[in-house]
Amino acid sequence: MEMRVVLLLCQVICMQAAVIGAVAAAAGARPPAMYVFGSSILDVGNNNYLRGPAVGRANSPYNGVDFPGSIPTGRFSNGYNIADYVAKSMGFACSPPPYLSLAQAPAPAPAQSSGPDLAQTALTIGINYASGGAGILDSTNAGNTIPLSEEVKYFGATKAKMVAAAGPSAVNPLISRSIFLIGMGNNDLYVFGASERARNRSDAEQRRDAAAALYASLVSNYSAAVTEVRRHQRVAARMRAGGARAQPDGRVLRRPQRRRRRLQRRPALPAHRPRREAAGPRLRPRRLLRLHAGRPGGPARVRVHRRRKHVLRRRAAAGRGGLVHAQLHALRRP
Repeated sequence: MEMRVVLLLCQVICMQAAVIGAVAAAAGARPPAMYVFGSSILDVGNNNYLRGPAVGRANSPYNGVDFPGSIPTGRFSNGYNIADYVAKSMGFACSPPPYLSLAQAPAPAPAQSSGPDLAQTALTIGINYASGGAGILDSTNAGNTIPLSEEVKYFGATKAKMVAAAGPSAVNPLISRSIFLIGMGNNDLYVFGASERARNRSDAEQRRDAAAALYASLVSNYSAAVTEVRRHQRVAARMRAGGARAQPDGRVLRRPQRRRRRLQRRPALPAHRPRREAAGPRLRPRRLLRLHAGRPGGPARVRVHRRRKHVLRRRAAAGRGGLVHAQLHALRRP
């Protein structure tokens, strides 16, 4: 049962590419950029820049035989791969270029400023950080790939260069509207299966415990990586939201609230109309006004309009006085 759960987890992680592509195609508008994280199903050439004899590369025939020009590009495919097809479905020509092809390239001279630049490419198209053989766990094919945690760090370095080049006012809205494509988990399962076969365990309980431990590690590492990526998106969305504003207690309201109008006392009824006295307090469906203070019991005050009496009380005192149905409005701080 645990092995089936792990299989399902990895399948869901790997199928995120198709889901995101379908959603983007339904939206009908090309996002400003696309940032790709994953393994060989999304790698477009990052492994070509990794050193070591055990690094898996796709820079030799017959890789790329059906690619335009019939040349190997580092894709583990005879032509385009999943990252390319997802990018095409969103309006791009193909997948963004590999990160290491731009990060390890020498800076162009002033006379050659038209060459590829990491920050400019990330601002206009995006970057692909995927690496063939990589996994969610750092221990998967360690030393021969770029694990998910390292790919996320590369994205953080890319964002820093983007901010230095264009400023946060341009980068943050762009990131919040961009697509983040993640497809990873197949290599973790393959390495786990190979290690289990080598151990030749016969006890079902031991196999079950090993599968459960793998599942917990995958979920923990994947969640940490996605949380780090989404942290950049949340900060960008918060900075570009028009209705967001800080409150004295440090919270940020995402939804724009209606302007609080001053509550006026209703004019007296004409003399020829008999006044009807309600049996109890008259309730009106009004939005509850939140009175935030820097600390509990702070200097925030309320003015209570109740018939012909005007009472000035502290917030805590007003709550204890049973003035639940009174009409309130906030006073500005001195």
